[in-house]
Amino acid sequence: MDRELLDDLSYLDRKSEFVYVGFWTRLLANFLDLLSFSFLFLFIGLIIAMLGLIIPENLTELIIRVFIVALYILYFPVLESSNEQATFGKRALNIIVVDEQGQRISFSRALCRFLLKFFSWSMFFLGFIMIAFTNKKQGLHDLLSGCMVVRK
Repeated sequence: MDRELLDDLSYLDRKSEFVYVGFWTRLLANFLDLLSFSFLFLFIGLIIAMLGLIIPENLTELIIRVFIVALYILYFPVLESSNEQATFGKRALNIIVVDEQGQRISFSRALCRFLLKFFSWSMFFLGFIMIAFTNKKQGLHDLLSGCMVVRK
């Protein structure tokens, strides 16, 4: 065997260029997103409620529900695949979502990551608790979608 190859173990000393974000910081970011969501829903709900003066009340309720579900489904994928790579809660904490090479993720990957969160929830939140115990601080939804949450 080539002695030079055996002597060059410098690759073992290389530190990751990423600072992975742990469970509590990500939980705080989600809480901040929930707050921003609440204000956004309130604002949009008031606007749509004003439409209740023009259209029937039951139709107004349906419009509000459809809009809220659509907004919730699109909020994370649109913002995490944007140039900012973060939701409002993540931006406040200077953290971003990247792929395993550190690049911005596509909308389809962000949507996949978001939908996989339901799988993590359905397993009694074990998919989220994994964040505290994996090397790259990845939850199940991160591992399956090939994403990481890192410091900006």
